[in-house]
Amino acid sequence: MTRRTFLIAFLAGWISLFSLFAGCKKEMTIPEKKPDEVDDDDDDDNDDNDDDDRDLVTGVSIPGIIRVEAGDTLTITGTGFLQGDTIRLTLALDGQQTYLCPVTAVTVNSAAFTVPDMISGRYNFHLVRGEETLWLGASNLTVTGDVYLSGTVADTQGKPIQGVVISDGFSCVQTDAQGKWKIKRRDDVKFVFYSVPETHEVNVASEGVNAAMFYTPVTLASQVYDFTLKKLAQPETDFTLLAIGDPQVASAADIARFTGETMSDLKTLVNASDKPCYGLVMGDMVADKPELFTLMKTTTGSSKMVYFTTIGNHDKTGGSATAPRNADLYCAVYGPLDYSFNRGNIHFVCLDNVIYSNSSTYAGGFEDRQIEWLKQDLSFVPKTKMVIVYYHIPIRNSSSVKNRTALLNALKDFDKVHLMCGHTHYTENFMITSPKSVYEHIHSAACGSWWKSVINGDGTPNGYAVYDVEGATLKNWYYKSVRYNRDFQIRLHWGDTQFGGAYGSFSYGQGHSIIANVFNADDNWTIAAYEDGQLAGYPVRITETTKDAWAMGYHIGVLNRNPDNYDPPNRHLYKYTIKNTSATTIEIRATDRFGRVYSQTEIIDDLKTAGSYSS
Repeated sequence: MTRRTFLIAFLAGWISLFSLFAGCKKEMTIPEKKPDEVDDDDDDDNDDNDDDDRDLVTGVSIPGIIRVEAGDTLTITGTGFLQGDTIRLTLALDGQQTYLCPVTAVTVNSAAFTVPDMISGRYNFHLVRGEETLWLGASNLTVTGDVYLSGTVADTQGKPIQGVVISDGFSCVQTDAQGKWKIKRRDDVKFVFYSVPETHEVNVASEGVNAAMFYTPVTLASQVYDFTLKKLAQPETDFTLLAIGDPQVASAADIARFTGETMSDLKTLVNASDKPCYGLVMGDMVADKPELFTLMKTTTGSSKMVYFTTIGNHDKTGGSATAPRNADLYCAVYGPLDYSFNRGNIHFVCLDNVIYSNSSTYAGGFEDRQIEWLKQDLSFVPKTKMVIVYYHIPIRNSSSVKNRTALLNALKDFDKVHLMCGHTHYTENFMITSPKSVYEHIHSAACGSWWKSVINGDGTPNGYAVYDVEGATLKNWYYKSVRYNRDFQIRLHWGDTQFGGAYGSFSYGQGHSIIANVFNADDNWTIAAYEDGQLAGYPVRITETTKDAWAMGYHIGVLNRNPDNYDPPNRHLYKYTIKNTSATTIEIRATDRFGRVYSQTEIIDDLKTAGSYSS
């Protein structure tokens, strides 16, 4: 380029820069023609007025780079602008994100409009006048200042819904009287979602897939996210809640068992219910097989039960020696990790409590940002409601769980709180004592001992928990063993029987006594023994021996599984020493905290029903 040419280009650029825009910082001017791939809406071979359209506005030039703050007035120079014109800005990234900016002021040689909350990017500028559209130019538009996500929540009739809590996983706001909401955009936000109000139905993924759908992914191309909810005839204050621990499928064969056993049994229960049914899956939907996420979403959603999920350690993927596993593949199928919803007088909160430090090492806990989000979420919840928080890894009274105390303190103002989780592949009902007394329901696994048998490591059958909800109360709950009726709550063994096979044998080591495995027992159950129909005494819970010899005999002694994984504790074993050795019938009766009585007389002294449902 000659020196003369350079000076002409330099001066022309500065003159254009100062004359086209006022009130905004600009860096350079690049005269630009309409790109071949961009067409005016009315530009086609049949448009007789095409030449006239080109004269709507003349003398317009768009700088190649513009820096402006959202809410500022941007002035475009050009002749022919009119009041009522609209400047349309279209993100060139995908051609779908569009902002319509009404012209707010017009002079003989300019038009002004307000810059909306919008993301930075390359934008195509069009003039819209009635049904006519004119290409103006394009620019790399950098929007400074705060940018917001926003939207409206309305019912199926278009009526706005006030008071719906909206979140991006970091902040929570409520919709106003017009159903509108607004949250400052963060660079790391992945979803916006709403806490399903008790007054409206839970939207689902699709017809026939009853996975809860209460969220939408946030993209660079969009700032506005609207939600539509269908109003219930009346809030569902009575409903059934089903809690499913660890399906943890690793193959098509595992999915076939989950379908034919767990889901088949669950569907029978749900179909027979005259109440709404909702499900919580307690994590580990898969066993390090993210390619099975979508199929499991469909399979679990195949009943009339609408279900929600939390993430487990085996649902996270990736990582390295220095980088933790992440939830990206899980979120692509199941959505946000921390969220809430309402049914009747119950407020449910889901939290991811699996913290990886690399690709293999993890611990249970909650990040600081989750606690802050939880506090915001709970600030909108009436204290008269029950709160159920569910996650994957039990917290018990363990001081090693990060932010355990902070979690419980966030719940301190609620009188009715229950915690629910999975992970252990055994059943335990645990009473947390500090800093708040809270019942933690630790659910055994749907897969039992990783689909190697039909039992968990503590002898609890593969199954799921059932909770009857009435108002703000869990008026009843019980464990539902797959392929057994609901009254099957006890398995009896002899205390001196050796259970095992070629790889070892195991005994409860309690002499010739009765060992009662009462799957769902807690300290509020009463366990009684009857000899020949007469009350003879009360079995005592075993504390010195916490392993289930019957389950270990099969998993380790017969199948040769790793003892480190197949010998979990059993907190619900009871010992009864027979008083009348001549008694022909020994019966153990267990009365749960709700007064329902369960009975068992059959004493299992072999392993047939550990490996399969038929003896």
